[in-house]
Amino acid sequence: MIRDLSGSALLLLAVAACGSGGSDPPPLPPACPANSICMAGAAFYTTPGTVPPSVTVNAGTPVVWRNLSGVDHNVTFTNPAAAGGVGGGASGDIGPHRSGTNSRVFVAAGAQAFQCTLHSNMTGTVVVQ
Repeated sequence: MIRDLSGSALLLLAVAACGSGGSDPPPLPPACPANSICMAGAAFYTTPGTVPPSVTVNAGTPVVWRNLSGVDHNVTFTNPAAAGGVGGGASGDIGPHRSGTNSRVFVAAGAQAFQCTLHSNMTGTVVVQ
């Protein structure tokens, strides 16, 4: 005797799709302010989000990297000479740090790529107008 198990099979698949862990999805990271690149976990992000993260600024506008993660990250620019300091501050690449903010000013128009060399999936771009 052949039985139609399609209804039972669908119910079993629906229950399996719900998972048995019962865990909630991870919380969303906090909003990232305008002209900022934020870091949470092992990712750069922006608000609104772009993939890879990118901000567009006018020449001379500070861009802020905000490490909210408690994890060591750095920011290495393809052209570190183009990443100028803010108010006489540091310029070029941003060394490893677990938290805090670092700003850079870009005066030349164009795209400035950056990455965290500690986490190969972390890349982004500053577009200067």
